[in-house]
Amino acid sequence: MTWAATTYGRDRPIAAVQRPRRSSRCGAARHCGHSCVARPFLLPTRGSAGNADVADCAGSSDYFVMSTAYRIPDEFETRRYRLRRVTTGDASAIFNSYAADVAVTRYLGWRPHGDSSVTEDFIKSVAEEWRTGKGFPLVVFPRDDPDNLIGMFHPHVGRFKVNYGYVLAERAWGYGCATEVLTWLVEHAITHPSIHRTEAFCDVDNRASSRVMEKVGMTREGLLSRYFLHPNVSKTPRDCFMYAKVR
Repeated sequence: MTWAATTYGRDRPIAAVQRPRRSSRCGAARHCGHSCVARPFLLPTRGSAGNADVADCAGSSDYFVMSTAYRIPDEFETRRYRLRRVTTGDASAIFNSYAADVAVTRYLGWRPHGDSSVTEDFIKSVAEEWRTGKGFPLVVFPRDDPDNLIGMFHPHVGRFKVNYGYVLAERAWGYGCATEVLTWLVEHAITHPSIHRTEAFCDVDNRASSRVMEKVGMTREGLLSRYFLHPNVSKTPRDCFMYAKVR
């Protein structure tokens, strides 16, 4: 399963976004790649994952463990949302929230899950990325409704960049969640000394995702022809827009 970088619904502007609070471990120079736990050096490896049009959320071959670690906290809050590291115990809530929804999965790299066992296998795979350092999948909840799992954000860390993907349940569309959380994530990454680029892509027809990335401060860099397969839209790879914010 694979994700790309997209949202599913309208995102209204938010009044304010809380600046990221750096984790005391964030940026520690440990041999961990994408986390701040000691890890042996790993060769580049291809990722796999499910929604930004989410990203594993986007398959890339340059995700590897770096000597100067960039780490996302296991748990943090924005002004209106709480995010934490995904666990296998979240599978049932994810399936019931969005993984089987045809509308939500339209621009994803995977088809709607037919039963919860598919979701369980998927979560086992992506949750492992925290250990290997390939990515940091996070589930998101409204701060005023802490048991309501409404989606997932999935950053992947490369040699000098972070690629983002996400998925939101339909009931969470139109409230600015994607804009608020991605703003936090992009600012957190771009201030780290080893990160020079943040990026996300979306299907050319996914206008909602394009608007989100523009609100976050990303610039559309161009059109990528036949770049990503969205099986719920077409049997062949689709054209996508690439967005990025660099320093």
